[in-house]
Amino acid sequence: MELRNKGSAVLNNINFYSNEPSGWSVNFDPKTIDTLEPGENRRVTAAIKAGNDAIAGDYLVTLSAGTRETRGEAEMRVTVKTSTLWGIVGLLIVLAVVAGVYGAFRYYGRR
Repeated sequence: MELRNKGSAVLNNINFYSNEPSGWSVNFDPKTIDTLEPGENRRVTAAIKAGNDAIAGDYLVTLSAGTRETRGEAEMRVTVKTSTLWGIVGLLIVLAVVAGVYGAFRYYGRR
């Protein structure tokens, strides 16, 4: 994310905070910024790691930066995707069962 000082005063001791789903972690690099001059921009990296038990779907993560005088925040929608491997395996199992039943009816016929 990009941090921008739109004001006319120097911002000191900027700290970063996050509000993420339970079991998730957010790490900022750098963790703090000592000073940010008026009109100055600074790039901050927020590494978001989903929890091990996260299921596929959209989640809301709020990232905040603040000093004693001011605070700003941004909300991000984070999408967790799962592998389609198990869907393909399930489809192959269903096809194998259908083929087995079809083969049994063809072999034994109606008796």
